Amino acid sequence: MKKDMQSNIYLDDQTNLILKKLEDSGYEAFVVGGYVRDAILGNIADDVDVTTNASPNQIQEVFKDFTTVDIGSDFGTITVVVDKKSYEITTYRLESSYIDGRHPDKVEFTRDILEDLKRRDFTINAMAYNPSRGLIDFFGGIEDLNNKVLKTVGDPRLRFEEDYLRMLRAIRFATRFNLDIEEKVFEAIKDRASNIQRISNERINVEFSKILLTDYPVRGMTLLHESGLLKYILPDLDKCVGFDQKTIHHKYDVFEHSMKVLENTSKDLELRLAAICHDIGKIYTMHIGDDGMGHFYGHDKVSQEIAQRELRRLRYDNKTFENVSILVGKHMSAMNPYTEKSIKRLIRNIGEANTRKLLELQRADILATNNPSFTENIDVGEMILEKIISEEGVVFRSQLAINGNDLLKMGYHQGRHIGEILEKITDLISDNELENDRQKILEYINERTFKDEKSNNCRFMFRTK
Repeated sequence: MKKDMQSNIYLDDQTNLILKKLEDSGYEAFVVGGYVRDAILGNIADDVDVTTNASPNQIQEVFKDFTTVDIGSDFGTITVVVDKKSYEITTYRLESSYIDGRHPDKVEFTRDILEDLKRRDFTINAMAYNPSRGLIDFFGGIEDLNNKVLKTVGDPRLRFEEDYLRMLRAIRFATRFNLDIEEKVFEAIKDRASNIQRISNERINVEFSKILLTDYPVRGMTLLHESGLLKYILPDLDKCVGFDQKTIHHKYDVFEHSMKVLENTSKDLELRLAAICHDIGKIYTMHIGDDGMGHFYGHDKVSQEIAQRELRRLRYDNKTFENVSILVGKHMSAMNPYTEKSIKRLIRNIGEANTRKLLELQRADILATNNPSFTENIDVGEMILEKIISEEGVVFRSQLAINGNDLLKMGYHQGRHIGEILEKITDLISDNELENDRQKILEYINERTFKDEKSNNCRFMFRTK
């Protein structure tokens, strides 16, 4: 056991109170895991996990004057609320064999902190700290942090058999902290990569998203491919590795290009998901033209369909699904020069936030080609966007001086054409071709209204003013 009595890890008043109350009641108690690791690296994590040799019932007795929540006493965990903040306290425990690569057959409690730390995944996560006893580091976690290497606690094959998600966590920690994965650990991941399919997509989603949101997402994606995990998480993206685009516009294969785009995006999950998915459809749309070059007609729509399918499978929420779908589906819109009219239309159709993200994605896309200087159109789009926003120059349907009821009173029947007319009017007003004045709008519509005798319904002639 390595024990550093001089270590000075910051703990908030609430955590110190929890440790002291347990110790005053005759029990051991330590802060453990990620909080200790991050504190050693100079970061203060939001979540604090406490481990103790007190049983769940004893924990509840110690904190009987506080709000406690039994979130899993069978697994030894009690939540204690101190000053409106929740802290998880878990009894030292042993875990037997794992029948499904996710959950232990049974959980047994122990009085020995060493036995509890033995069951943890990586050495950097198997350290414990208590102000009075200092840092406890049985497995050389600090040394591994200093040497920038990721090792498991004990045999990596056993650790990954216990929980297959640990393979993905290994990639995340190596990416987040810029660590080299120990060779035998990486070999164990490669040998068991297919078992990631036995983990729920919700759990994969969480780890995969965290990898994308690190400072080095490209390294994470590369490790996912090299380990064999990527072909089970995003199989079509894995197929992009080595896919030659056969064009003078690209010096990278599709995967390398996507990684360059990812590298040039800010730390936003929707934007980074769009970056890795925007060209994923190229592997299905490649056409060699008479010029001998590769062409990818419609790859934006195919990429959008693939992204939608994979985001649903990985259980991303509706907002993420919708916004990534928009970004991927529209990433080729910069092929046409941006104008005030086109930027206003984008803002109305996809919102200001998505318009900003789309322009950023398109800039990153161009920078990852053989023509990185061709970003003038993006510059123009961003300048127009700022001008429009500062002048409040976009009119949305909800701001029109008329609504659907006005059209019904004019003789129009309920139906899709009501929305089409209102959208047309919105376009005209945003493009400064019509004033947002009730009387003028009604006169404009009236001039273009005719009676469809066959359906006995009013029709609108869609032509500009």
